[in-house]
Amino acid sequence: MTKNQLIIASELARLGIKFQYDGQNLLTFQEWKKRGFYVRRGEKAFLQVPLWTSCERTVTKDGKEEKQFYFILKKASLFTPSQVERLIEKGA
Repeated sequence: MTKNQLIIASELARLGIKFQYDGQNLLTFQEWKKRGFYVRRGEKAFLQVPLWTSCERTVTKDGKEEKQFYFILKKASLFTPSQVERLIEKGA
């Protein structure tokens, strides 16, 4: 289990929410979109929790530019499978 999955599972337990979380069924809007789904209009996040996200910045050292990667905690809105529908491809 990743750190973010542990954060989600512990937050569900802390709030006393009875949800069968398996690590793949509680995702952000963007994660659902990558998997070919969209969040239905008017749906509210099932859970909001701070999750680790990677960032990058370009720094100059000794006249050379290089990328630095780091992590920050950012509030994420998570949605369940019952809140999404599969995207229909155009022309299908």
